Amino acid sequence: MARKRKEESIEKIKLKQPDRSGPTDKTLLELADERNLFAQAERRQNELKSSNDDEDDEDDEEEGRLSPRAERILETLLWTVCLSMLHFTLDTLVHHQSEFVRVDMRNWIADSSRCFPVFSPLVYTLHPHASNPNILPGLPSRYQSILRQIIFFVTSFSGFGRSRPAAPAEPSLAAREVPSGSIIYHCTVPGTVALTFDDGPFKYTSQLLDLLEANGARATFFINGDNWSHEIDNPATGWPDILRRIFNNHQLASHTWSHQDLTLLDLDGQTFQMKQLETAINNVVGRVPTYMRPPYASCQGDCVPNIEGLGYHVVNFDIDTLDWQNKDLAEQMQVSIDNFNSAVDNGGQDSSFLVLSHDVHENTVEVLVPQMLQTIKKNGYRAVTVGECLGDARSNWYRSI
Repeated sequence: MARKRKEESIEKIKLKQPDRSGPTDKTLLELADERNLFAQAERRQNELKSSNDDEDDEDDEEEGRLSPRAERILETLLWTVCLSMLHFTLDTLVHHQSEFVRVDMRNWIADSSRCFPVFSPLVYTLHPHASNPNILPGLPSRYQSILRQIIFFVTSFSGFGRSRPAAPAEPSLAAREVPSGSIIYHCTVPGTVALTFDDGPFKYTSQLLDLLEANGARATFFINGDNWSHEIDNPATGWPDILRRIFNNHQLASHTWSHQDLTLLDLDGQTFQMKQLETAINNVVGRVPTYMRPPYASCQGDCVPNIEGLGYHVVNFDIDTLDWQNKDLAEQMQVSIDNFNSAVDNGGQDSSFLVLSHDVHENTVEVLVPQMLQTIKKNGYRAVTVGECLGDARSNWYRSI
């Protein structure tokens, strides 16, 4: 027989509250906090972390550190390159600021190679470094740096003064190798042909410059100020651009202001013809020529000493193409071509020629010049400026006023 469960009334069940009294003694956390154990552990952990980071940094530094000698050599190379760049930048600015000279990379490399042997030992010996703290034993350290600087600058300047001759600011005519005292008719450098063009600038001059430059040829332009063209220093005319192009790539020379026969003029008239053109040219390029050709090839009596007294070489020619006589028809220009070819084809390797033609004639530019360039190349000559065919440096072709 199943036992019947005894049920009690809900009202008779007594409810009890949970025991929340907790332990009567202090816990471990309270004891640790009371003794600052947590703070000590955190400090210790930070110290260990900092120590590990320092060791890693020291290891990295040790692995990437060069020897003192290697560091000194690398510093020497760096300073030498910097000083070389500075030296030749200043050299270019000082010597060529008014000549529009294009920098020749081959010359720059040659100058750099000369600079390195001078600067390298100076920097290696005199530049302060941990491996070389004192240059003069016994001298107080505060004077070591001053002594280094004095030795460096004195040695470098004296070294360059001996290795590079100083160029005269404006050599006189007598000091140059170019003949003076008489009219120049011939080149002196073998294997050269000096093409010269008179009476410009004119509307065909730009086309002629394109042709010359396309063939790697250089020429001399004896210009007038008031002849076939006018206002040559007025930007509105376009002539200044032509003159600067000639100045930069060829040789710019004087043919007087208005193409007057100098033999028929007195000293004042000759001076006016030269000075008036000087002013116009100087307005354009900031310099004036030291070479001139007298109109009609005429400079007799006192003309040569008068013109030389104004600072010029007087230049004529030994080949006259007579292009001005054959300018009207292209067929007629063959006479001028034959005249030029006859002289050049019969010359030897040691020959040289100074040629007269005019850039104011269309057939000269379009017919005669291409044939002359072809003949020059065929015979192994070089088409150069008058200054070059006389062995005269470009710095002597112009002067300041």
